Amino acid sequence: MEAGLSLSLDLPESLPNWVMMDPQRLRQCLSNLLSNAIKNTASGGITVAVWQPAAKHGAPMLCIEVADTGPGIPPDKAQAMFEPFVRGPGTSLGTGLGLAITRALAEQMGGGLQLLQPLSGQPRGAHFVLSLALLETAAPHLAAPEDPGVPLDLTGKKVLVVDDIATNRLVAVTYLRLFGADPIEVPSGAAALLALGSGGIDLVLLDMNMPEMDGVETFTRLRQLPSPTGKVPVIAMTANTLSDVRKIYCDAGINGYLAKPMTPSTTANEIHRVLALGDGTPAKLPQ
Repeated sequence: MEAGLSLSLDLPESLPNWVMMDPQRLRQCLSNLLSNAIKNTASGGITVAVWQPAAKHGAPMLCIEVADTGPGIPPDKAQAMFEPFVRGPGTSLGTGLGLAITRALAEQMGGGLQLLQPLSGQPRGAHFVLSLALLETAAPHLAAPEDPGVPLDLTGKKVLVVDDIATNRLVAVTYLRLFGADPIEVPSGAAALLALGSGGIDLVLLDMNMPEMDGVETFTRLRQLPSPTGKVPVIAMTANTLSDVRKIYCDAGINGYLAKPMTPSTTANEIHRVLALGDGTPAKLPQ
């Protein structure tokens, strides 16, 4: 909406109602593809089309195409786009990891990620097809409700959300408003330090994978600010869930950790844990 783009979904009724799949990794793949499409589309919009190809050999598959009306990707650059730290033509934001991570996750789920080149006469744009192994299943007898999380009231608290991807900031800000917080969002570490310099921030949600100044560097500079700003509790937001990465954040002194994609319950639980100490001292990130 902010970019003036359209977003449409083509979801045919012929698809199975229930499948066995990893919802968190699927959500991560779609988030990466949609964020990439939005960043590279100046006008027009993005279309998400889902279909089930005819099974020929092996397990049935589910295909999800994310197509945009941007400049597209030249054929000679197509394969390089899936290499880490490679960006699309004219792209200035991001680290170039999204497509590499998405392809790796898709392969772990029995599929892959392809870039389709438009046929002659078709409009330009990038067309990515995410394929996943499809395992149909019966409807569950009783779907377990999501953990609502601990009761959390952030009324009167100002929370700074730092992430270079607008869609990620939107998710975090939406959850914070559910808890009564007054969120402020910025797209970079440098902007975060400027916002903190104004004072009054009670909590920082900090993306760890940002261009130019990443989360660890931003956190280090934040802690060098004069008190009380330099002591504000910080929760890391990241899609990297490896234990050694978590240890890096712990050793750096970061107070909390939220794995992407975030949910209202995980967000509430971690903020509650970090802010739970009654003496005003934020909790530390456990090993």
